[in-house]
Amino acid sequence: ILIKGMVTATTSVMYVMGMQVGVTYIFAVAFVQLTTDTPAGNDFFANVPIGMHSLFIHATFLDDLAAFCEPLHVAGLEHVLALVFVFICIASLTLMNMLVGVLCEVVSAVAETEKEEFLCERMVATMKAVLESLDWSDGQNITYKEFTGILQEPEAQLCFQEIEVDPLVCLDFADLFFFADGQPTELSFEELCDILLNLRESNSAKVKDLYNLWNQLKSYRSKDQEAIARKLETASVKLEMKMEEKQDRIENKLSHLLTEMRTIPMQAGSPDFEAPLSPGSIAPNGTGRRVTPAVYRRLPKRDNHRG
Repeated sequence: ILIKGMVTATTSVMYVMGMQVGVTYIFAVAFVQLTTDTPAGNDFFANVPIGMHSLFIHATFLDDLAAFCEPLHVAGLEHVLALVFVFICIASLTLMNMLVGVLCEVVSAVAETEKEEFLCERMVATMKAVLESLDWSDGQNITYKEFTGILQEPEAQLCFQEIEVDPLVCLDFADLFFFADGQPTELSFEELCDILLNLRESNSAKVKDLYNLWNQLKSYRSKDQEAIARKLETASVKLEMKMEEKQDRIENKLSHLLTEMRTIPMQAGSPDFEAPLSPGSIAPNGTGRRVTPAVYRRLPKRDNHRG
């Protein structure tokens, strides 16, 4: 893992080393100009390459720093000595520690990746072994019943614990994965492994996850709206049919009543027509008593037509 991390960090290390060389070159040019015709300049900064070498050895790796700074102090080059300390802060304390930090970060990332790959390979091997024990063949899709059988196996539960997946959560979400529009569906082995890895508790929600959730909710809402529209259309058609039937019945009854009402004047014009008694009319016995509803019910029925 360490070697793989170092190889992976080659690009980052090259960038940091390039910054180191650039900073050293700039300061070497400055020191060559500031220490011209001085014993310290002749020893450490005779030219730019020698100055860069002196800065790398004495100011970057801090090898025999006292012997490097003492001639500058004796020659009275305090401003050059201050510039040396500035270079030490930039090159040795900042860039070199940055280089160490980059290496540590890359090695940690590589180690985490290797661990994830190991867990994924272990999960795949365990899942295949459990499915084969349930009479599953490679390349065959997985049903909801087979998935519930996997969750009941102790080996699978231990594997889920290693990859930080709660089996109860998988069981709760199984309806979303193995059913679409109320119909059972099947998943391939690769799709099932991806779903299990996405259900890890250490995963954090990303913008892509929110976008997928929004698409799912949008599709569900569209389906619900279509179903509601179909039901409303069916109900409106049935209601219109019932209203038309009732309207036809009412029209037939009104037509029948109009026909009967048209025949009444013809009957009233005949000499044998007698108007029927009604409550409140004068009784025919000449007593002058009005016919009450009770009396009206006791009177004998008479035909409207005689002869």
